[in-house]
Amino acid sequence: MAEAIANHLGGDIATFLSAGTEIAERVDPLAREAVFNLFGIVMDDDYRPKLIEETLPVDLIVTMGCDVACPATVSKGREDWKLTDPTGGSIQVFEASAKDIYEHVLGLVDQVKQR
Repeated sequence: MAEAIANHLGGDIATFLSAGTEIAERVDPLAREAVFNLFGIVMDDDYRPKLIEETLPVDLIVTMGCDVACPATVSKGREDWKLTDPTGGSIQVFEASAKDIYEHVLGLVDQVKQR
């Protein structure tokens, strides 16, 4: 969700990628549904699960704070958004998470624009 929302809001100013510490089989259909319901963003097949190692190096790493130990990585910056992992939840849980991500991404896009 974070990658789709970030690219929707700021894809013209930076490249945004999302990855995890463990690989999933697929993007959760509820994640796709939530971002479409709320923001009209279509998460097509380009949005796929990736491991952090596939996305490095990066300028900024944003961790979601889902009680997952992140590997040591090299970046110019790091921030933790302390979000709740919606995995296993209902569409309402995914939509709440997507709204939280959206608000954080707005701030991140503003930071990138100011650089």
